[in-house]
Amino acid sequence: MALTGRRHPLSGQSARKRALLWVALLALLAPGCEGEREALAGNGGFFAVMNDVPLGEQWATMNASLHNTSTKPLIIRTLTVAGPGIGSVVRVLDTMIAPIPADHDSLSVTSGGVWRTYPPVQKRGQDCAIQTLEPVEGFVLPPGGVARALLLLEATSVGRFKFKGVEVSYEQDGKAGTELVDFGQEGTVITHGKPVPDLAGSELACAHLARVLPSGAPSA
Repeated sequence: MALTGRRHPLSGQSARKRALLWVALLALLAPGCEGEREALAGNGGFFAVMNDVPLGEQWATMNASLHNTSTKPLIIRTLTVAGPGIGSVVRVLDTMIAPIPADHDSLSVTSGGVWRTYPPVQKRGQDCAIQTLEPVEGFVLPPGGVARALLLLEATSVGRFKFKGVEVSYEQDGKAGTELVDFGQEGTVITHGKPVPDLAGSELACAHLARVLPSGAPSA
């Protein structure tokens, strides 16, 4: 049932003033939170659905983009991923940083997405682009800089999995910060399946320049 009764003495204008005062006070009591949220942001995360991944399949994913929206450098410390089935159905073998230079036509960068080669390679005109990879710990993301988080993954058990994002811990001006960068990838692992993704097209054309990740598919 709806609540009824007399108007409380603090309702109306005085209540609104008190509420605004509490909002301002809570903002002051949260040191650095606003700055940390503004320092690192996702930059157009990529979503992938991967069903019927064969047991034993390995792949690399570059779905989470990191964008330093502040005016000061960020020093990346760790990348951590979590979600249903992560660590049991799908295991994270390694995490790396994939820098994106200002010149997007550089042969040191490939597109985001899911890859069978490590590092990812891609045919571009008459040349092959090979994604530069850097260790996570100590990577410096300059003001305005953009990079991708690369996850090297393996299907280790039958079941479902879903990533909830990448938690990035970093340091800026001697202060620690943590942000959750959204990206989407979910799917299922089965005993027998087809390689996901299939090695083809522009990636296949340059696969001789990288390591082709092992597949759990019998025909791979």
